[in-house]
Amino acid sequence: MIPMNVKIVIADQGSKPFRLWLPLWILFPLVLALAILLLPIIAIVLFFIVIFKGLSVTLKILGALIGIFCALKGTHIEVDGKNKVFIQID
Repeated sequence: MIPMNVKIVIADQGSKPFRLWLPLWILFPLVLALAILLLPIIAIVLFFIVIFKGLSVTLKILGALIGIFCALKGTHIEVDGKNKVFIQID
């Protein structure tokens, strides 16, 4: 399953923490529209990769990119020290 929300909290020692919540389900239509606009360029790049590297390498690259994006589900990062950083991807 792909991630749907990103929560970012950055806290400094004496100040109010910076919080950012991004609903990715709202950003997906914008990314889709951008991908459609860039489709001719993407097709040309994929064509050259297939010509010079072969179809199997191209499919492996695309599969790896999809796998990395799907593996983001549930990512949780905390950094503690002088500044605190909390990043969570739901």
